[in-house]
Amino acid sequence: IYTATAELYDTANTTWDDGTTDSVTFTFEIVTRMLERPKAPEDITYNGKEIDILEKLGIDISLFEASGDTVKKDAGEYTFTLTLKDNDNYAFKSEVSLAEEGTGSITVAWSIQKAKLKPTWNASGAIPSFSIPSEYDGLVEIEHEYIDKDGNTVKLEELVSGESYKVVAKLKEGYENNFEFTDSEGNVLETPAMSEEKPFEINNGTTPPSEDTKPNEPIEKTERDPLIIVSLCFSIATFFIGIGLFIAVMILIAMRKNDNNATYPPTSQYEEYDDEDEYEDDDDEEDEDETDGSGREGEASGREANDGDDKEDARGRDEIAATNSESGRYVPDGAVVIAEGQL
Repeated sequence: IYTATAELYDTANTTWDDGTTDSVTFTFEIVTRMLERPKAPEDITYNGKEIDILEKLGIDISLFEASGDTVKKDAGEYTFTLTLKDNDNYAFKSEVSLAEEGTGSITVAWSIQKAKLKPTWNASGAIPSFSIPSEYDGLVEIEHEYIDKDGNTVKLEELVSGESYKVVAKLKEGYENNFEFTDSEGNVLETPAMSEEKPFEINNGTTPPSEDTKPNEPIEKTERDPLIIVSLCFSIATFFIGIGLFIAVMILIAMRKNDNNATYPPTSQYEEYDDEDEYEDDDDEEDEDETDGSGREGEASGREANDGDDKEDARGRDEIAATNSESGRYVPDGAVVIAEGQL
């Protein structure tokens, strides 16, 4: 309980509502803050991971100091203790004030439930097998036990086609601490480490349809098969088309390279004209004319004129050949080469 006094600064010009100017004293109290007693959830189930119970209490954990079993992984019963850091200002509702009690601590019980395995059987093969839920993959191991019509346990390799049997799933040693089998409604079995019996019959390596396989319902995998086949065919066709285009491009590139490497001008199919041989023939004819003493001057004169024309043509061809050699260009025989600047 606390007291406080209020006074007017200027009593000459101000008064209280009742007209007085005397100081006023009043009392007030700060009561203890009542806290809900924390309770742990009851639906905590084993999941293979460590569970921090303080994160599931829904309270301001900064007000407490915690000790005991606050972080656990396996299924089981646990307790932890919460101690108030401020016993003078906090207490729990519906309980004797911990501040008055003087202890300032409270114990909370909590538990991790075993994971439940409902009867789910895979009967697609000749022999049913128990299906483990996907969320428990890698967390539990089971084994199957086979029972004949006389109630005797038999091995898998001893099963005979045409005979009726029962199969049960059993938890391997050590896994019974965190798992237990239930019936189809979720009730834990009398022997939690063993499933209910599943009847089956081996019929030439196949199993008759059962409720687990639900033969009247469409199988999702069958509906997807056409799409998978179409996608696979499209992928294969695209692959071969790509290969064909690649080969075609490479052939075109090779053909262009061959065209670029071809010699130019092309080799003539005719034999080269030998000017020197013609000159030698002409000289021989002149010598014969000079030594010919028959007096046929007309023939000699005509022959000299023809020789002059032939020599002129030979000189023209020599100039064209020289021009071709110097410029690197191809000029056909008989063409006139005009040098730069002549036009």
